[in-house]
Amino acid sequence: RMVMACAVKFADLKKLKIVGKGSTAAVWLCEDSASHEKFAMKQLPLSNNDGKRDLVLRELVTMYGLNTHASIVTCHAVFYSNNAFHIVMELMDGGSLLDALKRCFARDGTHAMPPSALAAVAVDMLRALTFLHDGLQVIHRDIKPGNILLSSSGQAKLGDFGIATQPGEVVVD
Repeated sequence: RMVMACAVKFADLKKLKIVGKGSTAAVWLCEDSASHEKFAMKQLPLSNNDGKRDLVLRELVTMYGLNTHASIVTCHAVFYSNNAFHIVMELMDGGSLLDALKRCFARDGTHAMPPSALAAVAVDMLRALTFLHDGLQVIHRDIKPGNILLSSSGQAKLGDFGIATQPGEVVVD
């Protein structure tokens, strides 16, 4: 098993339920049996497809280096086990902005969210993008409501760095 930085032990993580699923990964709600702290764990199976494997490796490298900004989801550890990488991240208990938009639609038939809430999300995302672009020369390339994660306290953080790149880097999708 490969381990990259951690106070969390892979053996102590118990998967509770799937909280998200994409084309290359599943995200699990997990609990650390030692500390009882909850995390999100993105499970990225390795693929024989070179393009998908490159996306997984790009996300690992990018996420691992971004623990220094308040508007980017914190990566606590990365493990390799059973032909898959596991990225252990902070749990954003409010789900995604897409989830929040769907909840608003279900409540009153519109996609309206309070302007003050949308403004707060925009400010957090602009801070994250400024840090990525100016500080790290990283371009996210996949800003969308599903990749903006929310906490119950109202904070928004940017996640999912699978197709992030640097200016001038050739990326084939």
